[in-house]
Amino acid sequence: MALGVPFPPLGGGLTRTFHLLRSLAAHHELVLAAFTYGERHADPPFPVQVKMVPWRWSQDYQEMIGDDAVAARRAFEKLAYESDDPWFVSAADPTLMEEALRAALRTPVDLVLLEGTPLARFRHVLPRGIPRVLDLLDVQSLIARRAAQAGGANGADGRQREAQRTLAFERAAAQSCDLCLAVSDAEASAARELLGIDQMYVVPNGVDTSFFTPSAAEPASASLLFTGRMSYEPNADAVSHFTEDILP
Repeated sequence: MALGVPFPPLGGGLTRTFHLLRSLAAHHELVLAAFTYGERHADPPFPVQVKMVPWRWSQDYQEMIGDDAVAARRAFEKLAYESDDPWFVSAADPTLMEEALRAALRTPVDLVLLEGTPLARFRHVLPRGIPRVLDLLDVQSLIARRAAQAGGANGADGRQREAQRTLAFERAAAQSCDLCLAVSDAEASAARELLGIDQMYVVPNGVDTSFFTPSAAEPASASLLFTGRMSYEPNADAVSHFTEDILP
């Protein structure tokens, strides 16, 4: 399962998923159930059966961002204070993915790979006895804890609650899987500490050096390039840290 279709592999998470699948395809038959967001996709360059699942907001989230102020406030209170699920879980409608998984699992499988903590919400659909691997593309608990610590007094209670329920969700998810993957030793160490798990293996992100080759052109003087989406909070934090603390 993946949070997006990695064809083409645009962005860090999709690139990681792409290369994991490409490696697995050399030895196994693959079925990929992945959310799609209305964008166009390329054909996979290796054997994999892709089941695209349209991503859509949950009903409560739709009401929260809707025009009815009373319904929006009621939905917000429900999602923020009455639900044990973190926002990255409650925002999405799970129905279509659940249906796709049940259909795919009518054919026996040897292993299920969950590409990202949010997909652990579907573990109740998985039959017992099938090995499960959770790829921690991010240690969400660490991100939420840092957000709670970094923010000011305004909204502190909400950030703290989000950190608590993110930790509870991710800990339960990790402990229900047979193995967890992390992208670095530092994240693996954080996951072991926060999530209380030992079944951890580091699979670092890499660079396709057959595609990305050094340019012969002379680089522009005093020019730096950071490749990353600024809508992704850790990227924005990394750039702020670099410009404020390292570059000077």
